[in-house]
Amino acid sequence: GQENFRSLVPMFLRDAKIALLVYDITSMESFLNLEAWQSDLLTAEPEVTVAIIGNKSDLKDYRKVEVRKGQGYANRHKMLFTETSAKRGTNVEEIFFELGSQLLQRNVQEKSEQNIKVGPGESMSKKVRDCCL
Repeated sequence: GQENFRSLVPMFLRDAKIALLVYDITSMESFLNLEAWQSDLLTAEPEVTVAIIGNKSDLKDYRKVEVRKGQGYANRHKMLFTETSAKRGTNVEEIFFELGSQLLQRNVQEKSEQNIKVGPGESMSKKVRDCCL
């Protein structure tokens, strides 16, 4: 059913700041689909902060995707990674807190970069002074 929704991705991602790419640890196919979903995501919203989530960690006996594969994928693409169990709530709050923290840090950094800093001994150019006063 995922393919039916693929054309809607850009509409839902407009102005997104955070995205979760979730795969099922009991399905290698869902893990292999990450690449296509990531491509769609970054095409629609290149500046989004992304976390790779391996879900169903409560089904370890049925695991098809090793933790190191998920972690390796996230590392290669400079994304956060965790495994969760939505059923048990394992690591769900933690990943949202981490994403929120990264978003806040990014916003503070962006605002800092927008400020004009004039220190001792520095002066604004005449053109800037004249236009503003």
